[in-house]
Amino acid sequence: MSTSKFLNKKVLFIIGGDAPHPFHAALAKSIHADFYKTAKRGQPNLVELIKSIKNLPRNYDIYLSETIFFVPTVAKIFRLIPKNALIVNIVADPVLYNMVNGYKNELPNLINKILLKKVDGFVFIGKWGYLLNQIGLNTPLKEIFGGVKMNLIKELKRIPINRKRFENNHKIAFVGNVNQSRAFYKGIDILIDAIGIIRKQFPDTKLLITGNSKLDKKYPFVEFTGNINLNSVISQVSLAAFMGRGDTFPLGSVEAMIAGTPTIVSTDTGTKEIVNKIDKDFICKLNARDLANKISHYFKRDVRSKMLLAKAFREEASKYTEKRAINNFNRKFLELVNEIKMRDV
Repeated sequence: MSTSKFLNKKVLFIIGGDAPHPFHAALAKSIHADFYKTAKRGQPNLVELIKSIKNLPRNYDIYLSETIFFVPTVAKIFRLIPKNALIVNIVADPVLYNMVNGYKNELPNLINKILLKKVDGFVFIGKWGYLLNQIGLNTPLKEIFGGVKMNLIKELKRIPINRKRFENNHKIAFVGNVNQSRAFYKGIDILIDAIGIIRKQFPDTKLLITGNSKLDKKYPFVEFTGNINLNSVISQVSLAAFMGRGDTFPLGSVEAMIAGTPTIVSTDTGTKEIVNKIDKDFICKLNARDLANKISHYFKRDVRSKMLLAKAFREEASKYTEKRAINNFNRKFLELVNEIKMRDV
């Protein structure tokens, strides 16, 4: 058990599965947290879940959960962890968004709300703090941004922004891992429907989905690239699109922008805060028709205009480094812990 030099507190980082999200792990390491693995995400194995809660290590001052807030909150309800221990949850999934927008039925939402009341503080990745108020909670919170490792930024910036890449190129990228259970909140259905519309105007339009991705249904205009070098995929496309439904801050979209790819995001995708600084026309409503219209407008631009956009996206997104994001997290996490303490006085 290690003590965080940053906080002078013992912090346990609770991850939902075999491995945490790399960015979340970097945040936890920056405050010298110990790591604890729980039952795998997406596996409704009650026995595994109970075991994860029962075996949760005690004698920590702060329990930092990677979206899996129900593990420490249930443990605290049953007095399996210290009464005065703080529970802080990193919000990087669409649970709160789904509750607000009615995407889940009432019973899970009711259970989630009961358990969320037991959380002492929240760290939102992206500007999503307003969701707490919409479900009737007034818990202390901080909003941070995500960041990309500098070595990856350097690699992505090697992708050329040139005429060859942008002239008459109707390939679109989605950067990230997608399976059927994640497809809805990633907005893949909207992407596919929009491309179905746009192909009537630009028949060679194609969607490239990166990573270890798979959908139940096959489409002739969708290609799963597999786990190949990201540069080799991004260098083929002239546009990227992310139609998230509560996708908090998808780093795949930031990576696409750094690679010099103009990127359309939905109003409900966290990285719209980056896009908003570049061109508001690249922020899209959550429907296929609006996305198709924006794609069409982009495809009709001249090559010089596309290249200027690509450079603007690269310049702005390159500011979102992991180092800068971690420094921001460290400052705000300390502020959050202090605010929780003051509230409890």
